[in-house]
Amino acid sequence: MPGLRPILSLLAILLLFQPSEAPARPDREPDLVIVHTNDLHARYRPFESRDGESRGGFARIAGAIAELRERHGDRLIYMDAGDLFQGTPFYHFYRGELGMRLLDAMACDAFALGNHELDDGHENFLRASSEAAFPLLCANLFLPDASPLLPASTRLHHGGFTIDVVGLITAELDEVTGVVTRGELLLEDPALALRRWLDARPDAADLTLLLSHCGLEEDLLIAAEVPGLPIVISGHSHHFLDEPELVDETLICTTGAYGYNLGKLMLWRESGRWEMEHELIPVDDNLPENPMIRAMIEEAAVIVDREMAVEVGSLAGNFNMDDKSSRPNPLGQMVAELMRQEAGTDIGLQNVGGYRISLPAGPITRGDIFTLLPFDNRIVRIIFRGEILRELFDYLAANHDTGRFAQISGASYRIEGGRAVEILIGGKPLDPEAVYSVATLDFLYGGGDGFTVLARSQKAVVLDAFPRDVMEAWLKAGNIPSPADFAPNFVVE
Repeated sequence: MPGLRPILSLLAILLLFQPSEAPARPDREPDLVIVHTNDLHARYRPFESRDGESRGGFARIAGAIAELRERHGDRLIYMDAGDLFQGTPFYHFYRGELGMRLLDAMACDAFALGNHELDDGHENFLRASSEAAFPLLCANLFLPDASPLLPASTRLHHGGFTIDVVGLITAELDEVTGVVTRGELLLEDPALALRRWLDARPDAADLTLLLSHCGLEEDLLIAAEVPGLPIVISGHSHHFLDEPELVDETLICTTGAYGYNLGKLMLWRESGRWEMEHELIPVDDNLPENPMIRAMIEEAAVIVDREMAVEVGSLAGNFNMDDKSSRPNPLGQMVAELMRQEAGTDIGLQNVGGYRISLPAGPITRGDIFTLLPFDNRIVRIIFRGEILRELFDYLAANHDTGRFAQISGASYRIEGGRAVEILIGGKPLDPEAVYSVATLDFLYGGGDGFTVLARSQKAVVLDAFPRDVMEAWLKAGNIPSPADFAPNFVVE
């Protein structure tokens, strides 16, 4: 097909429910074609990959889907596995509404709620998606009165078949957003919710699939706990799979993140069984752009480009995200230090998941800072006794080399046997009886990334300050930082 260049030759023709050797691909057009995306994170425009390639962009994704739809007609289904919101300055201006309008224009058939859709609370999500014509799904999230936030599932009709699609959100939601810890929403275990939904449905469709924003590792567990589900379209963990995972009779597919790839799953109905073949289509400049989608993005970009093009300062060296969960990282240290200075505290604490891109040496724009620090988290000044502060350092040690780790400023320590030792605050040993102050984010103070120890503070004050605004003001004041300005502040034995 012109314009569509299948790459990563993935997978497998697979005959479900028959563990014997896979049959040859049927010599005919597939009965159904499922194209899928996940974790697009407001990357509406193409971007440069680390290899210098132009990748992604909703206009390209839409162009590829349009070509496939022209070929396969009603047999084509498009769905997204969540985290459409948050990740570029577009979100700051449109709060997700633009992404929903784009998916509508791309004729999305189903969407699973992602955790970043809830970054500004469920009411913002409901507002941003109020005009969406496609089903929004989540089977395991409820309002405080136990009524569902969204429908659990939808039944689609394509190619003469009925397709049930059920949505799930990660069990880690209470750690990655505040809506659960604040009591705004109630979360059910994903596997339990899926089993409950399967048991309650009155009749089975021709095909049932899970549209999951649980992450690959969690989806592997769900597939093992709830057998017999043919397909999982997975999101959340940003895994780039050369080939789908297979758990017993369940095929788990995902595309990575940011629109690098478009997933394409072809299905043939043979003797009451489904045969499948999956491939990834790289979203690059070999794909045609959909002019309507491109025009929608460029119209919305006028105000974004104007504001984000403002140059705010310069960096004297490259600040990279490499190994930010395992080694002292000057970029995270710099953000932590700026929070520490703003709040006038002993320590600054910046979670590694809260800063998202590397920054090159040279001029820095407001857009660079917004993309680095995309979340609307305010700085919080927290007061601790030293004995509780030690628990915070032990939490860092226990979560070293994971996504729950954080970079610090104003302190140093050593990790030994999964615990923090030789903790120094301002160059002096931590005193369990002394009182210390910590500057961090309201997200972490609310228990995000598992930092529940922060809620044990003696006192907490939320400042009317965002880290990105603090960074912009600091750079505008003439500071030109270098990675060498931030000495390593922890070691691992």
